[in-house]
Amino acid sequence: MSRLFGKAKKAPPVMDVLAGLNSNMEELNKREEHYEYKIKEQKKIILANGKKNLSVSMRAMKMMKNYQKQITSIHAIMDNLAELKMQIESAEMNQKTMETYQMASNYLKKNQMSVDKVDDTIDDIQEGVATYEEIQNAITSPLGNQFHDEDELVAEMEELLAEAEGEEEFERAGSVAVQPQPELSLPAPGRTPLPSVSASQLPQVPSHSPGAHQTQAERDLAALQAEFMI
Repeated sequence: MSRLFGKAKKAPPVMDVLAGLNSNMEELNKREEHYEYKIKEQKKIILANGKKNLSVSMRAMKMMKNYQKQITSIHAIMDNLAELKMQIESAEMNQKTMETYQMASNYLKKNQMSVDKVDDTIDDIQEGVATYEEIQNAITSPLGNQFHDEDELVAEMEELLAEAEGEEEFERAGSVAVQPQPELSLPAPGRTPLPSVSASQLPQVPSHSPGAHQTQAERDLAALQAEFMI
């Protein structure tokens, strides 16, 4: 009937429904506390009057029973609200679960691949790799006549090494090692004589007597050595 006079009302958000239930349960708890306080007051009246004032005591008893009945009703309502709250929370959880299932199902349907599509993709990849290898080989191959015989290269290298080794031997044979002679300082006239010098520090003098074939430098050296040996 409601649709005949207008559109159906949209269901309120579940959080608003749960908030309304919690507020109602809090109100019932406060009312229960109020009735318990009233029951305590009626008990005091009953204990104070007893049978001495039976009409007052009976009236208090009736009020106390009414309050207890209200509390019993509140407990029943609280139990129903708690059950309803659990049902709503469970329905909300089921709704979210179903939405998640629906999203997953739609994704799988849209992104599902056939075996043929997978095979075609693999073939395309392999073809691309083969093409890349061909291009790489073409780019790295030598240009023009750059191929050489390895045997010829080895023979030429050995020839160069032999020539280099012969040059080193020639340089070693032509070089003469010159030993530096120790410098001798002569004492100046009128000064203290030089300290004694061992024979090993002096150049060797030929054992044969100086002949006509000796040079002037050799004769001077022999005379100087004879002077130091005195």
